[in-house]
Amino acid sequence: KIGEDEEGKPIWTGKFVPYAECKGLLQTFYSFTNVSWYDRFQKDPREPLVEVRKEHGEMEAEALAKLHDAMMETHSELFRKKNVSTDSIPPPTVMVISVWRRDHIGSTAPTKVYYK
Repeated sequence: KIGEDEEGKPIWTGKFVPYAECKGLLQTFYSFTNVSWYDRFQKDPREPLVEVRKEHGEMEAEALAKLHDAMMETHSELFRKKNVSTDSIPPPTVMVISVWRRDHIGSTAPTKVYYK
């Protein structure tokens, strides 16, 4: 991200910047039901890009803490095998979500996917 436009939306470079700000985990979640955990962070249904930061509020800070706890629990055995304490892994500072909706508001998800 190199800045923001006049509406406060992010402007991206479009170029790969080695060792820039992007560090972390990519989780892909596709579902047509039970997506309220993610939907609650989308303030504008016309904007699929959602950034969750602890300074955005109590709900966001709690979500980042729960996400960190869940990831540490999920991967604790792998950390143990590498002799790394999960206590040494700092919590995330941001969670980025792309919300594609099924209610025909904003960026809608496809109803069918075809493979060739």
